[in-house]
Amino acid sequence: MRDFMKYWFPVLVWMAIIYFLSSRSHFPMDLPQWFYFKDKVVHMCIFGFLAYLFLRAWLWGELSRITLLTAVIAVIFTVLYGASDEFHQSFVPNRDPSLWDLIADMTGAVLVCFSVFYFQKGKFEK
Repeated sequence: MRDFMKYWFPVLVWMAIIYFLSSRSHFPMDLPQWFYFKDKVVHMCIFGFLAYLFLRAWLWGELSRITLLTAVIAVIFTVLYGASDEFHQSFVPNRDPSLWDLIADMTGAVLVCFSVFYFQKGKFEK
Protein backbone atom coordinates (compact mmCIF):
# COMPACT_ATOMS: atom_id res chain seq x y z
CA MET A 1 0.00 0.00 0.00
CA ARG A 2 2.87 2.33 0.77
CA ASP A 3 4.32 2.00 -2.76
CA PHE A 4 0.88 2.51 -4.25
CA MET A 5 0.51 5.79 -2.39
CA LYS A 6 4.05 6.85 -3.26
CA TYR A 7 3.55 6.41 -7.00
CA TRP A 8 -0.17 6.62 -7.70
CA PHE A 9 -1.19 9.34 -5.26
CA PRO A 10 0.63 12.04 -7.28
CA VAL A 11 -1.22 10.87 -10.40
CA LEU A 12 -4.57 11.21 -8.64
CA VAL A 13 -3.66 14.60 -7.19
CA TRP A 14 -2.55 15.94 -10.59
CA MET A 15 -5.75 14.62 -12.19
CA ALA A 16 -7.77 16.40 -9.48
CA ILE A 17 -5.89 19.64 -10.15
CA ILE A 18 -6.66 19.33 -13.87
CA TYR A 19 -10.31 18.67 -13.07
CA PHE A 20 -10.41 21.70 -10.76
CA LEU A 21 -8.85 23.96 -13.40
CA SER A 22 -11.28 22.64 -16.01
CA SER A 23 -14.17 23.46 -13.72
CA ARG A 24 -13.25 27.13 -13.68
CA SER A 25 -14.94 29.48 -16.13
CA HIS A 26 -11.63 31.35 -16.56
CA PHE A 27 -8.01 30.32 -16.17
CA PRO A 28 -6.76 31.59 -12.79
CA MET A 29 -3.81 33.54 -14.22
CA ASP A 30 -3.53 35.81 -17.22
CA LEU A 31 -1.05 35.06 -19.93
CA PRO A 32 -0.03 37.64 -22.54
CA GLN A 33 -2.60 37.98 -25.31
CA TRP A 34 0.10 38.28 -27.97
CA PHE A 35 1.15 34.69 -27.31
CA TYR A 36 -1.16 33.00 -29.82
CA PHE A 37 -0.52 29.41 -28.76
CA LYS A 38 -0.52 30.10 -25.01
CA ASP A 39 -3.40 27.76 -24.28
CA LYS A 40 -1.89 24.93 -26.30
CA VAL A 41 1.48 25.27 -24.56
CA VAL A 42 -0.26 25.12 -21.19
CA HIS A 43 -2.14 21.98 -22.29
CA MET A 44 1.10 20.37 -23.51
CA CYS A 45 2.85 21.05 -20.20
CA ILE A 46 0.00 19.99 -17.95
CA PHE A 47 -0.72 16.76 -19.81
CA GLY A 48 2.95 16.06 -20.47
CA PHE A 49 3.47 16.07 -16.72
CA LEU A 50 0.46 13.78 -16.27
CA ALA A 51 1.98 11.35 -18.78
CA TYR A 52 5.25 11.43 -16.84
CA LEU A 53 3.40 10.68 -13.61
CA PHE A 54 1.60 7.76 -15.31
CA LEU A 55 4.94 6.36 -16.50
CA ARG A 56 6.49 6.78 -13.07
CA ALA A 57 3.55 5.04 -11.39
CA TRP A 58 3.35 2.10 -13.81
CA LEU A 59 7.08 1.50 -13.55
CA TRP A 60 7.06 1.92 -9.75
CA GLY A 61 9.60 4.70 -10.07
CA GLU A 62 12.08 2.65 -12.11
CA LEU A 63 12.07 4.61 -15.37
CA SER A 64 14.95 2.50 -16.65
CA ARG A 65 12.42 -0.33 -17.09
CA ILE A 66 10.47 1.67 -19.68
CA THR A 67 9.46 -0.10 -22.86
CA LEU A 68 7.85 1.22 -25.99
CA LEU A 69 4.61 -0.42 -24.82
CA THR A 70 4.60 1.38 -21.46
CA ALA A 71 5.27 4.68 -23.23
CA VAL A 72 2.34 4.08 -25.59
CA ILE A 73 0.06 3.03 -22.72
CA ALA A 74 0.93 6.20 -20.78
CA VAL A 75 0.11 8.29 -23.87
CA ILE A 76 -3.20 6.46 -24.36
CA PHE A 77 -4.29 6.93 -20.74
CA THR A 78 -3.25 10.58 -20.81
CA VAL A 79 -5.19 11.20 -24.00
CA LEU A 80 -8.23 9.41 -22.57
CA TYR A 81 -8.10 11.67 -19.53
CA GLY A 82 -7.66 14.66 -21.85
CA ALA A 83 -10.77 13.59 -23.78
CA SER A 84 -12.73 13.27 -20.55
CA ASP A 85 -11.44 16.73 -19.57
CA GLU A 86 -12.71 18.22 -22.84
CA PHE A 87 -16.08 16.50 -22.35
CA HIS A 88 -16.22 17.86 -18.80
CA GLN A 89 -15.59 21.38 -20.12
CA SER A 90 -18.71 21.16 -22.26
CA PHE A 91 -20.71 21.48 -19.03
CA VAL A 92 -18.74 24.44 -17.63
CA PRO A 93 -20.07 27.96 -18.35
CA ASN A 94 -17.83 29.94 -20.74
CA ARG A 95 -15.84 26.81 -21.64
CA ASP A 96 -16.04 24.69 -24.76
CA PRO A 97 -14.49 21.35 -25.67
CA SER A 98 -11.78 21.63 -28.29
CA LEU A 99 -10.19 19.06 -30.55
CA TRP A 100 -7.12 21.34 -30.74
CA ASP A 101 -6.78 21.20 -26.96
CA LEU A 102 -6.92 17.41 -27.10
CA ILE A 103 -4.26 17.40 -29.81
CA ALA A 104 -2.09 19.62 -27.59
CA ASP A 105 -2.66 17.20 -24.68
CA MET A 106 -1.58 14.30 -26.88
CA THR A 107 1.45 16.20 -28.17
CA GLY A 108 2.65 16.92 -24.65
CA ALA A 109 2.17 13.28 -23.64
CA VAL A 110 3.98 11.97 -26.71
CA LEU A 111 6.91 14.39 -26.28
CA VAL A 112 7.39 13.49 -22.63
CA CYS A 113 6.89 9.72 -22.90
CA PHE A 114 9.09 9.22 -25.90
CA SER A 115 11.75 11.60 -24.55
CA VAL A 116 11.90 9.48 -21.40
CA PHE A 117 11.97 6.30 -23.52
CA TYR A 118 14.84 7.46 -25.71
CA PHE A 119 16.76 8.99 -22.81
CA GLN A 120 16.43 5.84 -20.70
CA LYS A 121 17.37 3.56 -23.59
CA GLY A 122 20.53 5.54 -24.26
CA LYS A 123 19.53 6.87 -27.68
CA PHE A 124 21.11 10.24 -26.86
CA GLU A 125 24.48 8.77 -25.90
CA LYS A 126 27.43 9.73 -28.10
